[in-house]
Amino acid sequence: MNLCLFETTSLYGTTKSVSQYDGMKPYIRFRGLTESDMVPMMHGQRYHDLKGYVENITGDLLAGDTSSTSRKLRTFTKIIALTKAALKGTTEGDAFNITIENAKKLTEKKRYYTSDYGFKNTVDYMNCKTDVLLPGENYDKHELSNVIEWWRSKAINRYETLKTEGRLRTELEIWTSGKDIQIIR
Repeated sequence: MNLCLFETTSLYGTTKSVSQYDGMKPYIRFRGLTESDMVPMMHGQRYHDLKGYVENITGDLLAGDTSSTSRKLRTFTKIIALTKAALKGTTEGDAFNITIENAKKLTEKKRYYTSDYGFKNTVDYMNCKTDVLLPGENYDKHELSNVIEWWRSKAINRYETLKTEGRLRTELEIWTSGKDIQIIR
């Protein structure tokens, strides 16, 4: 038997004590907060200028790197590592390290969710302590037809609420300057 697992995090992290995913029991359950150890990304022209400057000196920062993670994230992380190495043992290096540590504190921890797909021994199965999955008490709720019906009723209720309250959007919003975009929250 094959088992497919997924994990997800909520969008707003620790600024919210609940998430839209909290209402999805028994399909997924809140397991705690993720670790937060990332420097917020640099974007736009500043990022491109920094990347261009560093690559003019070093060449392609990711030559031979075939990782499937974000190329931009890997590039930015590499620039930070090169900067730390170049400044090591200097007062500028100490100041840079303090700045990076403070930047990491800006990143929020996210609410973390997993699913056991209705099996009662998923953790043991994933840790190779058993090779047999045992259905739990809510196993039948995870059958595809039950999941579809659960989502269908939620989607219908949401649609009807938006329609009744006059908040149903019928045109595609395009992010352009001078236009008031209502970001979905």
